[in-house]
Amino acid sequence: MGSCLSSESTPPALRIRHASGRIEWKFKAVSATRVMKKTGLFVAHVASRSTDRLNGRVVHLRVLKPCDTLVLGETYYLLTTDVVLNLVAAAEPHSNIENDDDDHEETSSAPWQPSPESIPEGIIEVEEASLEQQDVITVV
Repeated sequence: MGSCLSSESTPPALRIRHASGRIEWKFKAVSATRVMKKTGLFVAHVASRSTDRLNGRVVHLRVLKPCDTLVLGETYYLLTTDVVLNLVAAAEPHSNIENDDDDHEETSSAPWQPSPESIPEGIIEVEEASLEQQDVITVV
């Protein structure tokens, strides 16, 4: 008698990594909208990895649009609103020119929150160690 191993390989799956470190496995493609609605968080995918002399290894994450589909065989990360706001702030051009012609400012009593459609196509750099620990994803 020997060990009973299946000759079939495991089916491909996609992995969704939560901030707590928990990994959720899905065995069929799912839309980013569905994951965003279920968790209340944004979904990101590793676009590339590189090595930097100052920071060591750097991972480039791309925040997915709601219309994107999570594909089998890939790992996706859930990002909080704070991380996405840092991405949006980094993507906006900084202007040092003050416009004195606009004397009025629009104000609102509700705090601003980005809608998934307003997220620009962009890449956020994070330290690879923070992806491994999953404590906090820090913007470099």
